[in-house]
Amino acid sequence: MFIDEMPPVNNTTTTRIKKVSSGAVNSGTGNQVIILEACQQELEQTKRTAADLQKENEFLRAQFDTKDALIASKEETIELLKAAFNRPN
Repeated sequence: MFIDEMPPVNNTTTTRIKKVSSGAVNSGTGNQVIILEACQQELEQTKRTAADLQKENEFLRAQFDTKDALIASKEETIELLKAAFNRPN
């Protein structure tokens, strides 16, 4: 069945949310109160953590690239030493 052939979905749910004092939001049923300021602080902390992890990732990638360069340099040095050692005087 293609998307164009699918029947419309009629089982949607509506939640009423109203703002109450001190930046809180209360759902229409009264089951859950969400403090907006706490959510915003958590979001900002998550963004800072993500930025810190991104910086650490970039640093580790740079270290990885440096490691590869050092290994290549070591192998080249070994080859040069072998060539110099085996050279007739």
